[in-house]
Amino acid sequence: MKQNLVWEKQILDEQHDLFLLRYMILMQMSFSDTPLYGIAIEKLQNHTIMEREQIEGISEKRQEAVDFLQQLYEGNTFPSALAELADDYISAKDWGEIAS
Repeated sequence: MKQNLVWEKQILDEQHDLFLLRYMILMQMSFSDTPLYGIAIEKLQNHTIMEREQIEGISEKRQEAVDFLQQLYEGNTFPSALAELADDYISAKDWGEIAS
């Protein structure tokens, strides 16, 4: 699986500790040689990964995964919230609330 850093930013958490958040696109080939894109978020402090979450297979379209990742970036999403937000996103896609 390949991963590409798309954005990163420094942010203060609830305890006013400074962290670096990294937002990445993942890519792996499916069994039918079709690319599948996912996303990952890392929370680092002093160059050490404190927390990381990833969701694989969000979309077969890279731009769709980037658009979702951008929403997470703009919302200052921490890794701990990724699973729930990705579940909401996938459900909205399944119900046709998000164009794919």
